[in-house]
Amino acid sequence: IDLAIRITNTLEQGIIARPLATCHSVTCASPHYLDKMGRPQRPEDLSQHVCLTHAKFSAHSWIFRSLAENSELIKIPVKGRISANEVLALKDAATAGVGITLLPAYLVRNELASGQLEAILTEYEIEPMTIYAIYTSRNHMSAALRTLLNFLDERFKSDSFWK
Repeated sequence: IDLAIRITNTLEQGIIARPLATCHSVTCASPHYLDKMGRPQRPEDLSQHVCLTHAKFSAHSWIFRSLAENSELIKIPVKGRISANEVLALKDAATAGVGITLLPAYLVRNELASGQLEAILTEYEIEPMTIYAIYTSRNHMSAALRTLLNFLDERFKSDSFWK
């Protein structure tokens, strides 16, 4: 593998990586689910809801910070019927009205725009993650890999969504 893309806040020591962009997350659910079960007003309200979690990143708790100045982190235990290691499965379950999920904003931008999903708890943010290009060597980089890295860097910088 010449290049991998990883979204994380913790890179293992010794990994060669170039940060490309910031990945923001959104808490969302289908309007059908929210009409039936109610719209959480605070992160603490999630304890009364079915949460669709990512098996690696958010299986047991979600961490929020109020957009108000000097706010503390709020760690909320979450539970639900589905935990998956694939975000597309979580998106499909949320769109089908199964529960509330926490997903990368880029992944659900069309569903939010079309009304299939609705962003909730918008007065709170989830810690953003960094999108990295990971590769094996700085010294023996092929011209093709260097060109691809430069293209990705420019592509993310030129798209206003990633700013």
